[in-house]
Amino acid sequence: MKIYTVPDGQLDMNGYIVTKNNKDAILIDCGGNLVIQEAEKQNLNITHLLLTHGHFDHIVGCYALMQRGVKVGILQQEKEIALTSGNELVFCMDAKDRVQVEKLMQYGKFDFYFQDGDKLNFAGMDIQVIATPGHTIGSCCLLIENHLFSGDTLFYECVGRTDLSTGSMAQMQESIDKLLLLREDIIVHPGHGWSTTIRHEKANNPLSRYR
Repeated sequence: MKIYTVPDGQLDMNGYIVTKNNKDAILIDCGGNLVIQEAEKQNLNITHLLLTHGHFDHIVGCYALMQRGVKVGILQQEKEIALTSGNELVFCMDAKDRVQVEKLMQYGKFDFYFQDGDKLNFAGMDIQVIATPGHTIGSCCLLIENHLFSGDTLFYECVGRTDLSTGSMAQMQESIDKLLLLREDIIVHPGHGWSTTIRHEKANNPLSRYR
């Protein structure tokens, strides 16, 4: 399995291109055009886009990909956050990004929805859905082999903010507890910043109960 990490957008959101056969690929979050351009550069066919949550910096590229036939999915509980004008941090968007998010909102739906515990299979890869509310009510992480794509839940020696709509520090603590029980060799790929491991976060994360 090969992973391309592409920081994109105004908040340097990490978009991830994941491929097993070097032909078909999935995207995890899409903050703009750079991750799409990288997939094209690598001659990869994007089949699906999976979203870790619905904040604008993770969904800017959704509508453009939908127009290309890419299937886009999100946790069912996150639909309202992603598709309403109350999508927080919108004030950070430039005019071009705002147009793309507004088009998605007007379209009013995603292609499919998933739930905690679902096991997906796209582009020849098994993908486990782990619901991790706290940053938002419908935040999730996606586990592929020994790689965890953690969105804005788990960062390097940090966790996502919980002061926005539907955020909850109590739920964030529960989600971190759940993630830190995963295998210690799992590599964590966050929505912003550097990668880390479950082992490192068990020893160093301020919310870890396992130190």
